[in-house]
Amino acid sequence: MIIENISDYINALEKTSEHTIYRGQANKGWDLIPSIGRLHDKLENHNTLYKDWESLEKSLLSRFKTQSTPYMNFVPSSKIEWLIHAQHHGLPTPLLDWTTNPLVALYFSLCETDNDGFDGAVHTIVPKSWHSDSDDIDSIPHLIAFYPRHLNPRIVAQSGCFTVFPYPKKLVPMASLSDPNSYVSTEVYWGETIIIPKDSKPKLRKQLSRLGINHQTMFPGLDGIAKQILSEFSA
Repeated sequence: MIIENISDYINALEKTSEHTIYRGQANKGWDLIPSIGRLHDKLENHNTLYKDWESLEKSLLSRFKTQSTPYMNFVPSSKIEWLIHAQHHGLPTPLLDWTTNPLVALYFSLCETDNDGFDGAVHTIVPKSWHSDSDDIDSIPHLIAFYPRHLNPRIVAQSGCFTVFPYPKKLVPMASLSDPNSYVSTEVYWGETIIIPKDSKPKLRKQLSRLGINHQTMFPGLDGIAKQILSEFSA
């Protein structure tokens, strides 16, 4: 479905269920893979260091744990909490961000003005099962959906949740969730993909901001305030 204004978007949501989760992307052509999966093409010179995806994750997370200690005001209680906290600060992980709030997803399809030359998309899925606690996930046989504890204000503001991807047995490219033949797609019910035409992005950003969904509300704190002030110059 293609939308051009907020009314179109609200109408499109009539096809979703109360269990739907949403992910907005500024470019509809981007794959639905976690950030660690995007490192695959950069690993050619590191094959001797990492024999599989697990060893890569272990190395990244171990270094983050060691070097982040002086800056932490709490200690994550499980591996999943460490991954969430690390991803929050930009470390590649097997987590893919989603939200239970469709307006938040629309925001993320619009907020990167550098990608205004591309149509955006809001993807929708319904997970077949949920994990709602902070149990460890050292090894998962299939994709899982996860509701996190409110570890930081950003997760609260963005109504955040995650899908956690399993790793291929070898260091081969990770399958996209949108691939109907992928090893992960059987773990969710695939829903509507809502397309946001590039020409409609500036108008939609203004409409969404009037509804209280903007840089300042999505990123609580000084960074969000500054981004919102500067946003008027990119309109």
